[in-house]
Amino acid sequence: MTNKEYFSIEAVDQSRLKLMLRSPAHYRYCIDHPVERDTPSLRLGRAVHCLVLQPQLYEKAFAVKPEGDARTAKVKEAMAKLLESMSPGCELLTPAEDAQARAIAAAVLADENAARLLEACQAREFPIIWQDQETGLLCKAKLDGLGGGRIIDLKTTENGCSEAFTRDSYKHLYHLQAAHYVNGCQTLSGGQHFRWAFIAVEKTEPYGVHVFHADQSFLMDGEVLRRELLEKVAECEASGVWPSYGEDLLIGRGAV
Repeated sequence: MTNKEYFSIEAVDQSRLKLMLRSPAHYRYCIDHPVERDTPSLRLGRAVHCLVLQPQLYEKAFAVKPEGDARTAKVKEAMAKLLESMSPGCELLTPAEDAQARAIAAAVLADENAARLLEACQAREFPIIWQDQETGLLCKAKLDGLGGGRIIDLKTTENGCSEAFTRDSYKHLYHLQAAHYVNGCQTLSGGQHFRWAFIAVEKTEPYGVHVFHADQSFLMDGEVLRRELLEKVAECEASGVWPSYGEDLLIGRGAV
């Protein structure tokens, strides 16, 4: 299944589900007005994922812009030839981005703990679709790696130390993502137990790599939040009403 095919499937994914924390209106707007959000950081993450998880596809999925002054005839000619030769969906990287992605991926593959987890993955970039048993909602996820009863998720990060990554995991709702993916695998396998591990790699030299194994409390925190949000989605689907922020109390600083 291609990325385009996967993203075209109308089902609840973890990234959209996070929008329910803002408001149901924002969640619905994202569905009705899909926009492919992109930043240099996201592009770097995709390149690293490809190099680590599916290196055989990298040359087809990514192309590197010619070096030199883009205003010169020589570089313009090289760029035109490159664009003509690129496969549909191929992404352009600068030479610096390509070098950075390769260095980050090399650090991951050279790390003994990360390499051991990756070697156990029988499936990579693996899409799954399932029906949530409590709400009946169709759900989907795309796993970075799956094997030996463990789901692997590769994250590029600014700081891979335990304190910083734990803080970022809750800030960026990685516990919600983990619970969503684990629930999908458990549902499709008939209740098999699955573990979760992050391979966190820093985006700057020396590209530190840190493997984190999620404990049960991390997954339970995510599942409690996930269940709350799925029930809100189901309620809105049933009523056809997707409210915005509503009414709240603004508390002064002196009362906090």
